[in-house]
Amino acid sequence: MIAESQELIDTDPVVRMDVTRMIEQGPAGERYSERHVQDVPSCCA
Repeated sequence: MIAESQELIDTDPVVRMDVTRMIEQGPAGERYSERHVQDVPSCCA
């Protein structure tokens, strides 16, 4: 499933844009200051 998700993100610009926005809009605050997902490639790694 991860490989299929990565392929979809890599081949569909709209999906990639949405995933990028989702990562950028992570919750704010001290509790969430350490982000485990920094960018699209680390999302499916």
